[in-house]
Amino acid sequence: MLSTAEKDESAVATDTDGDLNVFSSDKFSGLFGDFLHQQNGFKSNPNFRMSDFIRYFTYDKVLSHVNVRTTGSRAL
Repeated sequence: MLSTAEKDESAVATDTDGDLNVFSSDKFSGLFGDFLHQQNGFKSNPNFRMSDFIRYFTYDKVLSHVNVRTTGSRAL
């Protein structure tokens, strides 16, 4: 499981839809899209693990605390 904010913490919205006048994504979503498409990124690293998200998506980048847990609720 992946969360983009801790309990009682808001994910920070950054993009808006001008026609609907609503937020359409948060900082994590935008950075995650960039992360998926970067050259020489995780696709070229066969040892990439979900726990690596924590090191890549730091608080100063997404303004919330990204957290990864296994299905057994054990923190990585």
